[in-house]
Amino acid sequence: MLDSSIPYRRAFFDFKVLDTKFKCCPSEDDWVKTTRIAKFLKPFYEVTTLFSGNLYPTANMYFHKV
Repeated sequence: MLDSSIPYRRAFFDFKVLDTKFKCCPSEDDWVKTTRIAKFLKPFYEVTTLFSGNLYPTANMYFHKV
């Protein structure tokens, strides 16, 4: 989720400029932290999806009554 928000960094800023009631715009420091955290968590995400992939054969393919 953090990774998907980074490309919209400029959109948050533009929305803050256009809408004066928008109070939740992340600061520059928040974006730096977000980028660092996303970079740190990416290997964990990749390993998790590798181990829990749904494209691998499972027991129900070989043992039809399971």
